[in-house]
Amino acid sequence: MAETTVTIKYWISGEDEYPLYYREGGTQKGAWAEFLKKLEDAGVHAEYVKEHDGAAITAADAIDLLQRGELDMIPGMPAELIAGKEDTIAASGVIYRNELTAVIKKGDPEVPADSVDSCYWGIEQAYLALTEGTALDGHTLDFNTRKEMYAALKGDSIYGALIKRSSQDYEAYVGGRFSFEPCPVIAVPYGECVFMRADGGEINGLINEICDELADKYLRLGYEKEHGAGGTALSGTEAGYAGLLAKAYDTNSVLTVVSCAGVAGTLVFGIMAAALSAKHRKHKKLERVKLASFAADNPAKELYELDIKKQELYAYDNFAVFGSVPADIPNPVSLKLLSTLLGYDFTAHFADVTPHCSTIYHNRLIIHVGGKKMYLAEDGHRVGDVLYFAMTNVREA
Repeated sequence: MAETTVTIKYWISGEDEYPLYYREGGTQKGAWAEFLKKLEDAGVHAEYVKEHDGAAITAADAIDLLQRGELDMIPGMPAELIAGKEDTIAASGVIYRNELTAVIKKGDPEVPADSVDSCYWGIEQAYLALTEGTALDGHTLDFNTRKEMYAALKGDSIYGALIKRSSQDYEAYVGGRFSFEPCPVIAVPYGECVFMRADGGEINGLINEICDELADKYLRLGYEKEHGAGGTALSGTEAGYAGLLAKAYDTNSVLTVVSCAGVAGTLVFGIMAAALSAKHRKHKKLERVKLASFAADNPAKELYELDIKKQELYAYDNFAVFGSVPADIPNPVSLKLLSTLLGYDFTAHFADVTPHCSTIYHNRLIIHVGGKKMYLAEDGHRVGDVLYFAMTNVREA
């Protein structure tokens, strides 16, 4: 073993994932365990950073920390997410073909393979970009953590959750009972790699070299793309992990890994039945009613919905929190027109609210309306392309 001369900091995306990173007999195993061991043998000590400012690090946090130079690498990231980040992040070669797949609540009807535009799927925020340009685009609600996403699934806020296939494979491998049903009609392929600081220098060269070695072993065991008359699909070779796991899935009485029969799942996704679509619309309507009743007894508070893509603001009580306002404000109103009518630049105020920003929202503004100076506090959360928030007149609350 080489003498350790360098220490680098990392966060790893995904534990309990087969065959990538899992514990067996008290020992950490899998591709990323091999990767860390090879680094150590080459004289590089990798320090696992789990928290930042006292809070557990999420995948989205880790990417931010890497771009700021507070982390040196993130094993287990989708190579496809590097687009637009090349100035600050470098990606190693792909070592394993993974995929996002879906789970649903036990007992719910499985989605047929047509479209997904009648329901919402949960996804961890860091992986949201993987759905852009697919049938899932615009039909996902992103969460900071998988724990939050599973809570939403249990509470019927979403129909299904998009997770890494490798985490589902781990449950099958260890013979665990699935908390949710696999929904194999959704498969979004991606390549597992290591994200590194773009200015990582010689360390990056070593990381790339190790990943090339691992690819020789793990690429042939993953889920591969196949092209045919029926479109693009994913399959795993019978010698690969998809084949090895078939018996485990059968034992769980949940899903047979159909890749052994040739196809692991269609790539152009599923749809919900009309009844489930109606259920979702009813749920959203009930949520609006609950939000409206929450603010009804507090004239200093009003609820709003901001359509981020349309740049339109909807007021639950016709902008009552502003007191005396021009009577001709349409509802909903574009941010541009609202800025003109109230003399405050709402377009700039909401400029940082994007489909990929934090799901938690807090902001403040001072505005003059009808000759009166108002101090307003905004608190809410973003769900997909919509920001739900309360605006409170803090001087009167």
